[in-house]
Formats: sequence, structure tokens, C-alpha cells
Amino acid sequence: MAKIKLINPEREPLTVEKLRQLTGWQDISDEQATAIIHSVDLFVRILYDVVAKEYSHCIDNQYLINLEDNSEPLNNAA
Repeated sequence: MAKIKLINPEREPLTVEKLRQLTGWQDISDEQATAIIHSVDLFVRILYDVVAKEYSHCIDNQYLINLEDNSEPLNNAA
């Protein structure tokens, strides 16, 4: 599998200053930058929820099974 170059490998949050360092975003106001950051954050959360639901596997009627070795016999009442 090919490695993907991460834009933000340290996973630092997006700030107004970092947004302004990107090409085309130098002249936006603080209010606009804050709104853009909020919108990006909201979009990423929605996208994550959709992808998580797509790749999650729900199993109904699950049973718990004890995998430990219980050497002692069960005393069943008759």
C-alpha cells in the first residue's frame, strides 16, 4: 500500500494564523476565518460519522462465551 503524505502529521488544530498561511486565505477577517474553521470542523465530524457507520459491523443476538479453562465440574441441581 502506498504511503500518503499527511498535511498535518502532528494533528495540531487549525487556527486562524495557520489558515492564513494557506494560499488564497491571507486576506480574510478573523470572523471569516473562525467561521471557516468551524465549518471545516463540523464537516470533518459529519464525514467521520458517515465513514464510521459505513465500515462498522453490527452483529445482533450476540452471546458471551467464556474462553477461560474452568477445570471444576459444574454442580447442576437435579
